[in-house]
Amino acid sequence: TYEKLFSVEISNVYILEYLNDNIFAAGMEDDDNSIMIFNVFDTKMTHKKLLKGNEDIVSCIKKIDQKYIISGDYEGNLMVWDLIKMELFFKIEKAHLYKITSIIQLNSGLFVTCSNDKNIKIWDLHKRLNISAFPNSHEKAIRGVIQLNNGMLVSAGNDSIIKVWN
Repeated sequence: TYEKLFSVEISNVYILEYLNDNIFAAGMEDDDNSIMIFNVFDTKMTHKKLLKGNEDIVSCIKKIDQKYIISGDYEGNLMVWDLIKMELFFKIEKAHLYKITSIIQLNSGLFVTCSNDKNIKIWDLHKRLNISAFPNSHEKAIRGVIQLNNGMLVSAGNDSIIKVWN
């Protein structure tokens, strides 16, 4: 059974992502659309670091390769943050046409994004390139994508369809 250890009021948290041990990231829906990094053992929950640079509301966050956080926003931009230096590593403007709804890691250096623009894209983190795309993967916005143990991708969209990709 769980009990509340402590709480703190933080306005406009849109998304949470586990980073490591007792550290997590919170994507904010505020004036600067920042990402706050917290340590759960700091009972005052003062943020460890503030990452600023997203152009719009942070819609998703994913930790990749133990060293990076990738965030997507409502404008379709991807921001890659260096977790060690706690700073922006690089940005891909208009990675998608609309809100990025999900980011997953495939393997070392590769990740997948999906969006309200109905597309799924595979990216190479180290080359900073889109290496594959599944255009118009769904008839409506894509809500999420996962990878199964066998390597297949599964996507779900607002078209009420789940698709399996090999």
